[in-house]
Amino acid sequence: MLGSILTIEPLQPASLAALYAVIGAVHWLARRPLLAVSGDPEAGGRSVLVVSAWDFFFFLSFGVVVASSVSIAGVLLVLTFLIVPAVIGSLFSMAVRRVVLCDWGVGLLATVDGRSG
Repeated sequence: MLGSILTIEPLQPASLAALYAVIGAVHWLARRPLLAVSGDPEAGGRSVLVVSAWDFFFFLSFGVVVASSVSIAGVLLVLTFLIVPAVIGSLFSMAVRRVVLCDWGVGLLATVDGRSG
């Protein structure tokens, strides 16, 4: 539950950044089918197997990000930075570009502000 963010090894941030860069690049390359499946899984005659495969790919990569981050930052912090900005962004727009920009802005503000309660 608790992370050890104050006592991490010097190479851990670099290895996590490399992992996140690879996952981000793969998600960027697969963005069209991922967005198509998440937007309307039944459109275009997609089979249940195809939709399930893309869902599995997304949740597997999400699990790798969460599992690699929890030991450092803790469950609450990791899920808060992954889930809350996405929900806030989706409340304000349905356009993916606007949602992503809002996500980044909310995450940046939360990081810079850093207050608790």
